[in-house]
Amino acid sequence: MGPLTSDSPSKARLAQVLIVEDNPGDVFLLEVLQGIRASNSVSAIPVVVVTRSKTESDREMARQLGASEYIVKPASLAEYLTIGLRLKEYPENSR
Repeated sequence: MGPLTSDSPSKARLAQVLIVEDNPGDVFLLEVLQGIRASNSVSAIPVVVVTRSKTESDREMARQLGASEYIVKPASLAEYLTIGLRLKEYPENSR
């Protein structure tokens, strides 16, 4: 159903944050970010990119395409939990 969530069709609401997982070198991220930013219904929703790429050029490209945040996938469970907590609070912290 895309970025919409609902209990019933009449109560549809937009997501508070979109999380896009990227594989370095994949054109998919480019297409997804361009599509999100071109869409009137979801263009204002913050987009968080989660990736394995640590390169500054990939980070800059994501920002130029409208990513609100760029997170490099962590190596440990503790780091994943920290990121999870940060993302849980993201919509409130990004306003």
